[in-house]
Amino acid sequence: KAWVDYIQRLDGEDHAWRRHFHFGDWLALDHPSGKVDEVRGGTPEEYIANVYYAASAQLVAKAARVLGWADEAGHYQALADAQFHEVRREYFSQTGRCCINTQTALLLALQYKLSSNEELTKQMLQQLFEVSGHKLRTGFTGMPIMAPVLSEHGMSDLAYDLLLNEEFPGWLYEVKLGATTVWERWNSLDENGNISSTGMNSLNHYAYGSIVEWIFRYALGFRVSAAHPGSRHLVIAPVISEKLGKAGGFYDAPAGRYEVAWELEPEGKLRFSATVPFGCTAEIQLPEGYSVPTAYQGVLSAGTYAW
Repeated sequence: KAWVDYIQRLDGEDHAWRRHFHFGDWLALDHPSGKVDEVRGGTPEEYIANVYYAASAQLVAKAARVLGWADEAGHYQALADAQFHEVRREYFSQTGRCCINTQTALLLALQYKLSSNEELTKQMLQQLFEVSGHKLRTGFTGMPIMAPVLSEHGMSDLAYDLLLNEEFPGWLYEVKLGATTVWERWNSLDENGNISSTGMNSLNHYAYGSIVEWIFRYALGFRVSAAHPGSRHLVIAPVISEKLGKAGGFYDAPAGRYEVAWELEPEGKLRFSATVPFGCTAEIQLPEGYSVPTAYQGVLSAGTYAW
């Protein structure tokens, strides 16, 4: 609440918040300068700042509703609505076209439903990935939402391409060079395994490591919902992909440990298992082309289910 109030004071009546310093899409690879040591991304910082001003106010409103503070919830929701309106007015055309054609800008547009023409936004984003050869160009803003947004909008196949890419930039590029932690920069090491000449170079950094959230929520399918505190109920909805072939893991929720494993056999048959902890329930949902046995459909109580 204090943070959003601070932004509102700085923003004033003329959107001054946009003119303050912001890190923006830090260390993205799409800045027009093309410099190898460039730290700024190609998505205007003021656009990102205004989007997250609105999103932050929306989070405060949500928290206020949970706490039963009706007046605060109404105030901050109105502020969020007003700021989202300002983003649409400033950065989107009358036909819903995002006027900033970068991967991060379009991902934000989909994440926060900013465009009145979502299909156009998806097409623009797909075109950018096609032009880049299915390579990411995102920085600290776009990266954490990239794969989840792609999956939520029917582009999980592209998300898997990005995850499994072994060339620069990508996670397996790092793994092949011996990385056991995720780097701050996509090029923290050069192709010979030497520390790059760029400054400010951490070999253990969170931002790009956020892909692990997508692995848990989508590849494994642990869909946590705020409607079920403590994860007492989960929707288990893995995104099955031949590109990965198999996946397995567990989620230690406050209410107990959930487990999931799936594997595609050579003939395309799916082997699947899930464990629901004591006192919890779950629903198993599989993508089109795969079916849950009749006995395991609907709400499941604690136990292990396999086929």
